[in-house]
Amino acid sequence: MTDEDTTSSLQILTERAEQLQKWEQLEKLEKLSIENYNLHRQLARCQQLWCATIELVQKSCEVLSSLKAGLQRHVAEGANAEQYLLEFKGLSGQNSFHAKDKRAGWI
Repeated sequence: MTDEDTTSSLQILTERAEQLQKWEQLEKLEKLSIENYNLHRQLARCQQLWCATIELVQKSCEVLSSLKAGLQRHVAEGANAEQYLLEFKGLSGQNSFHAKDKRAGWI
């Protein structure tokens, strides 16, 4: 084997090694690109879920506000009805829980 053959063989071997490194880099780049794509999809899904969660919280707040207003109306109407009943019975100005039974006034 001559020096020229050895040089040629080393050059071919070096070229193949470089080619192998390029293929490995391309494979790694492809894997990283796929992983990056999947991460972007997951991020987009998380953003959609976050937006849906925020909407759910907003709707829940609206429902709670509506329930609070309804409860306040119920309490007010109950108080008005109780007052009307007291006036109807002639016990105006007295709380029905503290209204004295006229039959037990001597106790």
